[in-house]
Amino acid sequence: MVREDRFDDYGDSDENLRHIGAVWGGILGQFRIPPDKVALMLAGMKLVRAANRKNRDDLIDAAGYLLLVDDARAPQAKEE
Repeated sequence: MVREDRFDDYGDSDENLRHIGAVWGGILGQFRIPPDKVALMLAGMKLVRAANRKNRDDLIDAAGYLLLVDDARAPQAKEE
């Protein structure tokens, strides 16, 4: 549900996470932030929002970001 619905609106999630990681890394003066870490941080942001207000969308978004963590780590799991 989350993966397919979002692709039409936002494009490839892995590519987007890589771009976000590059921008955040530049802002922080570091190398690129890996896609799985970007998705974890975005999930964390949504969880903080959910803790401060009762908005179901924040929980759904957090769950979606956690799925993206799993997707981003899938190639790594195959290599291990």
